Amino acid sequence: MFNTLISDFEQVIGFKIDMPDKILLQLEKMTKEIDTDCSSFEERKEKLIKILNEKLELNKETYKSIIDYLASQKVYFNYHEKLEIESLVNSTNKVDFYKWMEDKKFSANVKNDLKEIFLHIDFKTTLVRAQERIESEKEGPKRNSILLSLFGSYIFYSYPIEVVHQYFSGDSGSYKDNYYTFLRSVEPEHFPERKSLSYLVIDGNFESNEAFNKYRNSIINTIKHSYAELVNHSFLAIQVKPLKVSNKNMQWDIYSDIVLYSEKFLEVKLDKSYFKSEMIKKVTSSYIEGLDIEKASFDISNEGFSYIDCFVLTKNNIKETSSGEYDILILLQKHERDERKVPCPACRSYNVRGNSYPKVNVKSWECQNPFCPDRSLYNRGKRYSFESIIKQEAILNGKNVISDAHLKKWRFDINKIENDMEVLELLVRHYTLEKDIVSIYNSCVDIVDYPKEFLDRTLISKTIVESNEDLLHYFYESPLFKRFMVKREYESVETPKNLSDVEDVKIYCADSFEAISSLEENSIDGAVTSPPYYNAKQYAQWENIYNYLYDMYNIAGQVYRVLKPGSVYLFNIFDYFDNEKTLVFSDMGKKRMILGAYVIHLFKSLGFIMNGNIIWNKGEIEGKRNFNQGNNSPYYQAPFNSWEHVFIFSKDVSVDTNIFPSILYASPVKKIFKGKNILGHDAPFPEEIPALLVSNLEKGQNILEPFAGSFTTAVVAKKYNVKSVNIDYKQEYCEIGLNRIKNTEIDLFSIR
Repeated sequence: MFNTLISDFEQVIGFKIDMPDKILLQLEKMTKEIDTDCSSFEERKEKLIKILNEKLELNKETYKSIIDYLASQKVYFNYHEKLEIESLVNSTNKVDFYKWMEDKKFSANVKNDLKEIFLHIDFKTTLVRAQERIESEKEGPKRNSILLSLFGSYIFYSYPIEVVHQYFSGDSGSYKDNYYTFLRSVEPEHFPERKSLSYLVIDGNFESNEAFNKYRNSIINTIKHSYAELVNHSFLAIQVKPLKVSNKNMQWDIYSDIVLYSEKFLEVKLDKSYFKSEMIKKVTSSYIEGLDIEKASFDISNEGFSYIDCFVLTKNNIKETSSGEYDILILLQKHERDERKVPCPACRSYNVRGNSYPKVNVKSWECQNPFCPDRSLYNRGKRYSFESIIKQEAILNGKNVISDAHLKKWRFDINKIENDMEVLELLVRHYTLEKDIVSIYNSCVDIVDYPKEFLDRTLISKTIVESNEDLLHYFYESPLFKRFMVKREYESVETPKNLSDVEDVKIYCADSFEAISSLEENSIDGAVTSPPYYNAKQYAQWENIYNYLYDMYNIAGQVYRVLKPGSVYLFNIFDYFDNEKTLVFSDMGKKRMILGAYVIHLFKSLGFIMNGNIIWNKGEIEGKRNFNQGNNSPYYQAPFNSWEHVFIFSKDVSVDTNIFPSILYASPVKKIFKGKNILGHDAPFPEEIPALLVSNLEKGQNILEPFAGSFTTAVVAKKYNVKSVNIDYKQEYCEIGLNRIKNTEIDLFSIR
């Protein structure tokens, strides 16, 4: 039989195929062991035509023309409908296509137009175009790779699909058409009860730091407990309401603890060759003088949840500068390393190999079955991961579809809500599948009575897992923090030359740490900055996050020294995407950064008081990542990141935060005009940010800008008759900044 299958394929395709002996033996074995007749020659030929269209993308333009034409008629399709149209086009079956048009009840004109588009698609045309495409490849390995890929799919579809699936999987039980259902049946260890989401709601009023610390450690213990309870690649969501300790809001203090602990609480001995611990140790120790390598333990990896997003939830209109309180919603995902084999989703074969890790701890597999229908055009095996399988199920199961109205409401990561049930709906729709189990840990003052069933998911209400241990103390004493919290030797140095000839404006072109070291202790009335974001720009590169945090820690220490007690330091930073380079250096290591959480911990350890966070709402931002890749399904929803942190730190004592808005609405600076950067700097922040503090200083007081950049702080200070000390290590930026200050037009109406 296997000789017949080969000769029939070559007859239709018009090319001889060079079949490796290994594949011939596998084909002979398969045809002998499958106890079912293969399809007729005509049926196999029909399947082969569809395979040619799909693999060689012969009808790509026709499919696009149909979609674009119907869009012009205000007819749009979801993912599943597009797949159906693509399948109809590739099958070249006009009868089925015409029936589809009738079912859609298109007008006569639309149907005629679609028939015109479909007119040239037929068996003969497909075959000619396929032969031309194969002929275009020079005789040799590439052409034969294409033929082998086409042949593999042809063999797969030569038998009933359930028979082939059972043959490759070795599963002789009752057949499961849906791969996800099949996997749950044959690999139950991958699927304990689908506890796919833990939702932790925290708030409270505490009369003492002791009571708050006990509560905080119980929250941390609940996070640890949730990690063990949740299935792999699932989510933990933590809604943090205003937390009061003696009337001070600790919301962002606990945010830092939660994010740092969640991401880094597991200490794992590195055992993979792609983890470059020796290289990381070398570049860190060569940069950080005085680093205790033994205590830093670079052979240990800190793992846990991955930080995904943080939503700001307000009851106010977010397009207005608002006062009052808001909730924050932290979203984390579990990626636990799992080396267990996962059969191929296309052919269900266990003939797979561990290929790579697209993300840290997310194992990728490559199918080695030569008869897998999803082999690439040049005969590479299908790549997939257990996470991608879950995401694919989210797409294919129509019961998981999220409405356009819901997606529109949650386009941005800052949003107005009426109640917590809206938050629960967001989490359930975006981060779980039907029939999943959701654990809700509600430690609110006002307990919400959640239903037991919600959107076809099971809800289980639980209490937080109390702990009498000081888990956070042990965590912050771990080797992780020994890798960057190292005090740089400080010596009073000579003040750099002042490049400014403008009254009350000092410009130092120097290393920030050294320049601030030259300033007098307790001499500055306030500070504002937006520091270089780790490796975000060409001018600000570090070999890993440890070296970056070491610099931020020590510069902040010098700022603390020179500030007067009670002075405010506004610190603008964004949790963007990059590779910390603490495990791997490839794209595998790219993730959402946790710069904000690190900064809060570093500043507090130096003595700064964390007073709160002004949310800089940037509104309709220019750069938008594709927030759902066109899928109205769970696991694909990522909101546009439209806000940044502006932390309110102060030296030694808390300050009244009522002088600041809770949410600042300010558009990003438009620096590009007619293709040219008119400011000369890649990352300026708007004047509204330094004005938050400068407008509250008295005439003649001093403000410090440790990373002057575009010199916006100096410009604002000049407008308010406030003295400024500005530091930047680049001569070019200092010169541009000085010129900008000299050309500043002072708006008299903006000055007190």
